This record gives sequence, structure tokens and C-alpha cells, in this order.
Amino acid sequence: MSQRLHASVIALVETVADSVAGYEHIASHTHGFGWYSYCEMHALERQRLVATLRRAIEAHGSYADAQGTLLGSAHRLFLDLKSALLDSEQSVVDELLRGERFLADQIRKAHRDAGPLPSDIEEILVTLHRNVQSSLGELTALHKRIERGQQPSPSHL
Repeated sequence: MSQRLHASVIALVETVADSVAGYEHIASHTHGFGWYSYCEMHALERQRLVATLRRAIEAHGSYADAQGTLLGSAHRLFLDLKSALLDSEQSVVDELLRGERFLADQIRKAHRDAGPLPSDIEEILVTLHRNVQSSLGELTALHKRIERGQQPSPSHL
């Protein structure tokens, strides 16, 4: 049985696609192997989750574009400009934290606005939220290492 899904759930596909593109973008512009592998690992996991979410949304009779948003593209351009001025691990961690917090907010918004969800969609959103919370924990730990003047490489997680 198909069920029309709230627009915030459908829009989440683009937001997660932006997350994938953001991780890939940082991976391609970072100089440390630890950052490259960290970002690629998260990009691949998010790509798997966005594909699963998109298929489930389509199974319920809705269409979800997984190309990302214009805002996400503009933000990656901003990252390029910022990176040219501030090429530091702290700026990488700060931007990743900002992006993960935004995604966590969008997941909560989708849950709040959508009301009761089909069990498969609910399960995917819970998994996605856990994934984001895990990366937020990792990034917060890296941010604290930076504040203490320690090496912030993700290889220390």
C-alpha cells in the first residue's frame, strides 16, 4: 500500500545527497590521508543510506531527487573560497560539524512534520539519525582535541 509522504521526508533525500557531496568535496580537497579516508567512509555510508531512503520513498508513490540542492552547491563553493584563506584542520572540523548539525535538524524536522511514517521509512530515518549522531560525536571529540592543542586527525578516534 502506498502512502503520500510529507514533503520534509522527501526533501531529506536532497539534504543527505548534499551531505554525501560535502564529504566527497572535503575528501578531494584535504591533504591528510586520515581526513580523506574519514570523509570517504562517511560519504559511502551516506550514499548507501540516501539510496535506501530514495527507494523506500518511491515504493510509497513519491519521487525524491538525490542530486542535492543549489544551496549545497553554493556552500561547497564557499568552502573552496574559505579553504583558500584558512587551510586548517579546525576549519574542516568546524564545517563538518556545521553540516552534521544541519542534517540532524532536518531529520528531526522530517520526523516532527511528517506524523506517523510507514515502518520502513521510520527505520531508515532512525538509522540515518544514529549515523549522524555518531559522526557528531566523533567530530565533537576532534573539536575538543583541537581546543586542547592536540593533533585532531580522525585517525585518533
